[in-house]
Parts: sequence; C-alpha cells; structure tokens
Amino acid sequence: NIPAADGTHTYYGFIQFPPKKDNPCHVIRLYDRSQDIDTPEAAVLSAEKWWGALYYEIIMNKYKGIRMYTLIGLDLNDRYSNKKVIDILTFDDNNAPVFGQPVLQVDGKMKNRVIFEFAEDVVMTVRYHADSKMIVFDHLSPIEPALRNNPRFYAPDSSYDGFRFRKGIWVYVPDVD
Repeated sequence: NIPAADGTHTYYGFIQFPPKKDNPCHVIRLYDRSQDIDTPEAAVLSAEKWWGALYYEIIMNKYKGIRMYTLIGLDLNDRYSNKKVIDILTFDDNNAPVFGQPVLQVDGKMKNRVIFEFAEDVVMTVRYHADSKMIVFDHLSPIEPALRNNPRFYAPDSSYDGFRFRKGIWVYVPDVD
C-alpha cells in the first residue's frame, strides 16, 4: 500500500506458489488498476489489471474439483471513504491468476466481486466465521436518509448480513443473527 498526496492509495502485490511438485516457486506480480475499472463488480481481472487491496483473510473452497480462493480485503480508497472487497481468485490452465468469478449471488444477481464503500472515519467489519461457515459483515446505511446513494456517508447500522457457501456459490443471507 502506497498512499499518494491526494489521499488515494496504490497497492502492490505478488502471488507466490509452486506450480508443480519439486519445481521452484512461481512468482506473479500484481498491478493495481482499480482506478481504470469501470464496472468492478462485473469485471474479470488478471495480474496485469487487478483491483488492489490489502487482503487480510483468504478462504479456500473446492467445488467439482475447482479450487477457489475467496479474498477479503481493505481498500483505503481516498480521504473521504474506504472500501472492503470480497474477491474470488482462481487459476487458469496456464497457472495465471484470474480475479473475479460469478459466484457471489446477491438478490438473484451474480457478481464477480462485492465492494462495500463507507465513510472514512468509521469501521466496517467483514470476516469469515468458520463455525457457521459464513462471511459475516456489517450492514451499511446512510447516516441520514437525505445522504442515500452517497457512500461517503455510509456507516454500519448495528445489523449484519452474510454470504454462505452452497454448491460453489456464495449466497447472500440478510439479517444474520
């Protein structure tokens, strides 16, 4: 994470893994291009065009032989808002990373990733709870009704929502207790 003078942030990262047994580690550099991605929740991205974030949790799931990594991260967006990101990482046949898969179901629509934007001076929690096998997160609401559709004024409202992994899909669950 490199902060800029204007309050924005650029992220740098690497993926390191052994492609096959007894081979040296494979290292792939990630290039943050989040400023150039118009529809991030629908985009399929690569190492060269990655939605940069500080990942703090990785959940590995397998479905029908396909290994999928669910990444939970923080994007310190700018001076006015932060973002939390739930992204999906898979690898293609050439071991190249693919970010974004249509496996996040929200209100009947499939998304490749979910991005929550909220006020810079509040804390939003997004965590995986292994006991319930759910990603649980704060529900965000505007601090005043007149500020609807302006995420710079969104904050947790003391309720929680989540995603539960079912048959290869993260399904949205409202009002988690």
